[in-house]
Amino acid sequence: MTAFTLASSCSGRVAPAITLATQGRAIEIARQALKLSPDDASSHGNLGLVLSRLGRYDEAIAELREEQRLRPGQAQTHLDIAAT
Repeated sequence: MTAFTLASSCSGRVAPAITLATQGRAIEIARQALKLSPDDASSHGNLGLVLSRLGRYDEAIAELREEQRLRPGQAQTHLDIAAT
């Protein structure tokens, strides 16, 4: 399994972790994914959304802006930043 495949797998686990009200675990998984693939826009976005949900807005916006830098032109990222 490549680092990219593993990072994608980890980032896909963030949403279910939030659903189970384990935001701390979701942050851990997103950060693990970023260690494996620091330029993965989805992992930055997932971490930003979890941080926003926890009220950690400055950190959330930083992650969402990194997602925006890595994947410019995504309307959803702009909306996520505006909602944070």
